[in-house]
Amino acid sequence: MSVSGSNKENGDKAFKTKNFVEAIYWYTIAIVDEESKNEINETAIGVLYSNRAASYSSSDRPDRALADALMCVKHRPDWFKGYYRAAMASDACNLGDEAMEYVEKAILLSPGHDDSLAQLSKRIAEKFPSGRSSHRNSSTLYSWGEGR
Repeated sequence: MSVSGSNKENGDKAFKTKNFVEAIYWYTIAIVDEESKNEINETAIGVLYSNRAASYSSSDRPDRALADALMCVKHRPDWFKGYYRAAMASDACNLGDEAMEYVEKAILLSPGHDDSLAQLSKRIAEKFPSGRSSHRNSSTLYSWGEGR
């Protein structure tokens, strides 16, 4: 087992016991370890950023969750979970346009997860009926994995 793998497992254990600060710690170590390799495993690094994003979300730190979700999208642009995490974090940051954009992309990439994503889409549409964010900072956001 690789060092980043055991650190990921420690992060997973901490997350399951709702020790989100510890989970963030272990996922961060795993990310640093993975990024220090000559050849980064895009799948592994995407999962690590996704997991850390979930930990930040659970710690009521949606800004950090959004940053990690977008890193997940950068490394795994065809994986629905990065867009799902970006939608959740954007929603929590009151970025309605972005949240809707990300959930729509997640729906396109996720056969079989349509119900939960449709519920999220409905909730975002109800929260932001005009389709407008309460504020916008597009310099930090990605569209489909590429910087805007």
